[in-house]
Amino acid sequence: MDAPNATPPKRHTGGRRIQFRLTVLLWVVTVLCSYMAGRSFATNKQAIEHTGRSMDLAIVGPGFFRVYDRTTEEYRYTRRGSFEIDAFGQIAINGTTCGLEPGVTIPSDVTEIDISSAGTVQGRMEDDIWVQFGKLQLASFARPGALKPVGRGFYEETDESGKPLIGVPGPCDLGWVQSGWLERDPPKFDVHALIACWLILITAVSILALAKLHAISTALGRERWGDTAELPNGISLTGGGAGR
Repeated sequence: MDAPNATPPKRHTGGRRIQFRLTVLLWVVTVLCSYMAGRSFATNKQAIEHTGRSMDLAIVGPGFFRVYDRTTEEYRYTRRGSFEIDAFGQIAINGTTCGLEPGVTIPSDVTEIDISSAGTVQGRMEDDIWVQFGKLQLASFARPGALKPVGRGFYEETDESGKPLIGVPGPCDLGWVQSGWLERDPPKFDVHALIACWLILITAVSILALAKLHAISTALGRERWGDTAELPNGISLTGGGAGR
């Protein structure tokens, strides 16, 4: 008798599909964790403390001060609110060459400065008359977490952050300024979110490893016992139950 035609072995792609999907999930979670670890979290709400100094400003909202660095001739964005009057008579970040943009010039004969929550800058002159010198402007971004940190609490815009929305302090996406107050700490990483993200990553890796082990054991069982044969003691590859 002629030998029966040999049946080509079947390829079992179910396990591979599961592995592929879990691998994609792992990559997605990895990218998410990298993004969370790398972003600056510049808009985290920071506790503010009272200083009583009229030129200390805290931003109540998501905005940034827009400043011009005369040293690098570049625009920067910051939530540092400790200001002073520099050698050019302009309001600038204390201890830096970064002046407010647009600039606000204060005459030398001003005896007192007041900055309202809407950013109006006025001063008391020697003759006891109050004069308005200008208004502060704030900037906000569609994706502030994508700003590039350049050190000392300053940031640069990027393609990912988008162009800044610039305007006077107020509602919507800019916020108000609060004179006599400062943010207590510079922007930090959100530690809790970072830990949660890494826990998700570890879980995804564990699931992927278990899926691979299951696929390997199933493939070995099929190579030894075949697709439809039952394993010893009546255990089926597909059913998982005991046959009687």
